[in-house]
Amino acid sequence: MRSHYFRSLVLENFDDLTVHCVGVDSLKPLPAPSAAAKKLQSAGISMLKRWIDRYGEGYSKLKVCHEALKRRVNFESCSLLNDVDEMNRERERERMETLWKGRILQVEKEVEDNQDAIDRAVMESRNCVELWKEAGTTNLDDPVTVSVCDQHNVLSKRLIPLSKKWTVTLTKAGRHTNHQLLRKCIELKKSLDCVFESIVQLDIDYEQYKDQRHVEPAKDKMEEEMLFGDPTTWAASLKKVKDKGSLPETITSK
Repeated sequence: MRSHYFRSLVLENFDDLTVHCVGVDSLKPLPAPSAAAKKLQSAGISMLKRWIDRYGEGYSKLKVCHEALKRRVNFESCSLLNDVDEMNRERERERMETLWKGRILQVEKEVEDNQDAIDRAVMESRNCVELWKEAGTTNLDDPVTVSVCDQHNVLSKRLIPLSKKWTVTLTKAGRHTNHQLLRKCIELKKSLDCVFESIVQLDIDYEQYKDQRHVEPAKDKMEEEMLFGDPTTWAASLKKVKDKGSLPETITSK
């Protein structure tokens, strides 16, 4: 009985309560400092929300007051609808939503563009591993070994980092993410990691292969420069005459 009497008294003075605890009247702002005023406002709105949820059905005046407050109060964020801070937070939420939507669309496009390349790399890597196991050679000049090393390079330098970037981006997107796309990217990364692991386990010195591939073009270029760099050599003289366009076709054809 006393509780009912108390609630009736509150409803009789509901306007004063919302002014002094929620700050709905801009001409009567909540007392400073602003941080304390924000805390009071948030707590006041939260308390009113709980009170309305619990007793709204039993007090028709409370339901009317609730409808009136909804034009001024955001009960979800516990702030006023025209609150500057809340408006800034809403703008930031919208900005982040647009940002992540763009990033997710970019991932979706990249996945679509690289799907065939990933499928092909996985299939070719598996075939190369099987062929290498049958051949059982570690000769870096062997065609099968060269193919395995090339697949190692494609996976480690391009496809695996790309799939990792996709999963990281979609995970960081949080509530904005495309869960179906995230699951697909995780499965793609698992496939790439699995076939890459089978390549790594082979008895091949991939670092030596990369060094060899790097050195051979440089060696060829050096030999070419030595051959044509010495003006006393026949090759240099031939090149000089040919560059001038005065070399007979009978000589160049030999």
